[in-house]
Amino acid sequence: GGEPAKNIDPKVKAICRDFSIDDDICAKLHDAMKDREDYDEDIQALHKVMERATRDGKKPLEAMLTQIRAIKSGRFPGKELLDPDIWNFVEKYNLDDRVINRLVQTLKTRRGKKKEDLKALDERLSNANQPTGLGLLVRLLEGLEETGRLPSPPRRLGGSGNFHPTGTFLHPRGGREPQRQGRGRSEDRGDKRYGDDKRYGGGGEERRYGGG
Repeated sequence: GGEPAKNIDPKVKAICRDFSIDDDICAKLHDAMKDREDYDEDIQALHKVMERATRDGKKPLEAMLTQIRAIKSGRFPGKELLDPDIWNFVEKYNLDDRVINRLVQTLKTRRGKKKEDLKALDERLSNANQPTGLGLLVRLLEGLEETGRLPSPPRRLGGSGNFHPTGTFLHPRGGREPQRQGRGRSEDRGDKRYGDDKRYGGGGEERRYGGG
């Protein structure tokens, strides 16, 4: 019979072989990749992402399909992931694809400030009350995009140790609402998917009422 994968780029074939991806999906990856400007770097980045996903217990096929969708919709960060500073940050905080993409997009808008931004984000996340600070990170990135700067690290906030990054705190809007009421509102402002999910640092409210 004919060789269905004969027109597939050797680099795509190689990555599919490494992760035991069948020819049909391999052809889909080839199609998704063919218009990428930074082709070689993107292939390397895809390899890193796939290695990380399978190491974390994801099935290679599911992981690859997720990445193909991301590539097609322009949400694959590609060569930015080859930057050791960005990749180390991703690994340290075990960021998921959506948050990685958000991080990369924010850093892109702030060219030349990457190292200081990552250091500042690292300071705030490592001091946060909750170990899974993805929701916090998303809010910090929003603040960085909107105001061009981050709030000061928690230890400089008067030493109370209570660092609640609310909508009001991150986006001062002339102090319309007192801090207390701002807490619930910030969830509405933010990305709803992160609001109530404990993995993304949400659920702080439930925890006080015995939810965790």
